[in-house]
Amino acid sequence: MAQLAYLLEGEKQPEPWETIWNRGRGYCHFAYPGSTQGIRVRNCGQAKLQNIACADTVGGRALLVESAGNTEGDFCEVYRKTYYEPKDFSDNRYCPAFSPTVYPGQTVHGRIRPAPEGDGEKVKWKAGLYARVRDAQGERYLYGEVCTWEDGGFHTISWKIPGESGFTVLEIGIRCRLPRKDTGLIVDELYTDGKADYRIDFAQERTEKWTDIHREISQFTREKGLSYLEEGRLHLTGCDFGEIYTGDWEWSDYEAEWVLTPVLGEEHYALIRVQGAMRSYAVGFTGEGRFGIRKKDHDSKILREIPFVWKRDETYRFLVRVQGNRIRVFADGQELLSVQDDKNPWLTGGIGLGVRNNSHCICDEIRLICY
Repeated sequence: MAQLAYLLEGEKQPEPWETIWNRGRGYCHFAYPGSTQGIRVRNCGQAKLQNIACADTVGGRALLVESAGNTEGDFCEVYRKTYYEPKDFSDNRYCPAFSPTVYPGQTVHGRIRPAPEGDGEKVKWKAGLYARVRDAQGERYLYGEVCTWEDGGFHTISWKIPGESGFTVLEIGIRCRLPRKDTGLIVDELYTDGKADYRIDFAQERTEKWTDIHREISQFTREKGLSYLEEGRLHLTGCDFGEIYTGDWEWSDYEAEWVLTPVLGEEHYALIRVQGAMRSYAVGFTGEGRFGIRKKDHDSKILREIPFVWKRDETYRFLVRVQGNRIRVFADGQELLSVQDDKNPWLTGGIGLGVRNNSHCICDEIRLICY
């Protein structure tokens, strides 16, 4: 809200707030007194989190992870959850659904030092970054390089989560070997940046049961319609319409590929630049013998349409590339159609799948690369 006030008044944002605010909403800092940014700990004994004043940090404050009762040499994990599942809740009466906030291909950054610094003696300590992920084989850990230091100063570490992957990132964190018993860690920053590069193989996704009548497809949120998994494929159907979404509404330019099979009805779509239930583009079969691009701005309208002979129960693979206000669609390596939206274009948004007018489609896989 403070950033918006500066923008509305046309005033320059003061430091350190300009740096902090412009890092994006996934940026974990501790400049606000009392803030812990949802950070959690594991293997730290009786750990305590405390926001403290701290020199040589981005905002003059940091997160102190105090440990007590840990064993010397333990690897303490300081982490942030990036995806929530039904097992994380004891009360879900509001019927939540979630997409991840971090994706394969992105880079994790952390800035840390041990606590306390000591009285000048050199201490050896180790730390690295990690991600806990889940795929068809279950949950597992991915680790970045472990670095070793012999001082008590701040160090910045970075690690890129492997791209082109089909796993869900459940959490990101710092894995630190404490220098001695009953010591802790000071965290100045923990955040991700970079471009997503991943695929969604529906054979690896699962049905998340929230209640007996509330079920969702992992990684996806849903506006309406019926979505379910059967034999490793995603089914989506709806009376007036059905839509499911994933990704980040801050994604700008990217290309995404869908493997789609129309089953019933005439309208089956890949969704791009999704900014919620009321703003998106839809690319796909607009009717019998037609292919086109629709724009949803509360109401939905066709931006461009071409003749295209398609058959039900046949599988189609098409790629959509969005750059600025231009949308290009490719099939078999050839450009099928394109459109430039010059009237209030949607320039960022996630991806998804949609149907209209009593249609039913199947999707096997989605592949996305952000530029």
